[in-house]
Amino acid sequence: MILQDTELLKEALEREPSNPHALFTLASRGDFPSSQRLAWAAQLHELQPENALASYLIAKLNWEAGEIDSALESLDRAHQQTGFESFTSESMMAVTDALRATGSSPGGAALYSSLTSEVPHLSELLSLSRNLQEYWQKAPPGEAAILREQNAALGARLTQGGESEFIISELAGLAIQNTAYEDLPQDAPLPRDGIDSQQLEQSIEQRRSEIREFYRPGPIELLRASPDMIEGYAMRVHALGELEALSWLRSHAQPPGE
Repeated sequence: MILQDTELLKEALEREPSNPHALFTLASRGDFPSSQRLAWAAQLHELQPENALASYLIAKLNWEAGEIDSALESLDRAHQQTGFESFTSESMMAVTDALRATGSSPGGAALYSSLTSEVPHLSELLSLSRNLQEYWQKAPPGEAAILREQNAALGARLTQGGESEFIISELAGLAIQNTAYEDLPQDAPLPRDGIDSQQLEQSIEQRRSEIREFYRPGPIELLRASPDMIEGYAMRVHALGELEALSWLRSHAQPPGE
């Protein structure tokens, strides 16, 4: 997990073929042929039938292969599924454990993993969103409305629950929701029930402003001023997410320059 070596990842799956974390990691990476990634995503779906992220990955890979009908079927299935597991926390813990096994301090290992954790599925979901946007622009109004709704729901998943604990996921989710409202015809149904374009734009800008303000100063600046806070901050990122950890850090650390 530290080096993200593709051969090591494949070996890990060979040792444990039913490991959903390994299947997800391999299916999310662009280092492999789409057909192989599709097979891994399908295995993940079999193991975790309520994990919508597997269906989103299948939809994106089918779209790339030109199998648009299959992609739309997978998208519809994802829209009905209740779970959404990206294994981001598990990846951070795997890196932390590996570093600690080599002698790194608990705080240093946890901080490294929180700062370097990869989220390859976000680029896949953003790509899927763009594909959908291109498609609905040419689709009949009824089909276009359904796809906009599904796209907005995908974005919302990244801003809710465990995914919202990571800022990059939340920002990606906001961008995807915004895409669902672009060039929305006046007589079209709203992609998110009860939220019009102006309301969404205002809420997105407000949230982005809150995040920008929250990161002034950011964790690195605060930790430089208060290095004794490293372990507490890093462990809270793992357990509670970035915003909760940064809130704790700001309330306990010495401000930079003082």
